[in-house]
Amino acid sequence: ESRGLGDVYKRQEYGGSYVVDKINAIQAGIFQMIITNIWLPNINKVTGKIERKMCSIAMTKLLCETPIMLQPGYIENWEALLQANLKSFREAEEDAPATEAEIALEQEEEKSFGGVFSQLVHSTKPEGNDPFKDVNPKLFLEQQLRIIASTGKVPNLDRFLSSTGLVLPVS
Repeated sequence: ESRGLGDVYKRQEYGGSYVVDKINAIQAGIFQMIITNIWLPNINKVTGKIERKMCSIAMTKLLCETPIMLQPGYIENWEALLQANLKSFREAEEDAPATEAEIALEQEEEKSFGGVFSQLVHSTKPEGNDPFKDVNPKLFLEQQLRIIASTGKVPNLDRFLSSTGLVLPVS
């Protein structure tokens, strides 16, 4: 089962440059249009823990391991992609597991509805296999940002990171 760009990244022989080149082979500059018109406006609509994790890792690899993303035409969206990635971490924290009190309240509320409703509430999509089970996406982003910050290729990266509250750990 394919999960899009994330599948390409889980295969070590391919990377961001491969994806960008293959998509741009269809039409010059189309990858930039995809980032601007599809990815950025819709990334917040991705649901599912594994799917969000895959998107975060894909964005990190695009931002930090894909040289074309640092060139004119692409660098303009670099900060917006990083913002979207950071936002996904905040949303993941907001979606943290419920406390026992919240679960008890939810169960009490469910009692007032019929059995069919309760069955639907408790039917969830089974978690699939995590192709990145050994990767912490936030730590991965911090490591990759530390590497790219040392190159000086992203203008005002330190200022931007400090404005977001992201502090890169010192190695």
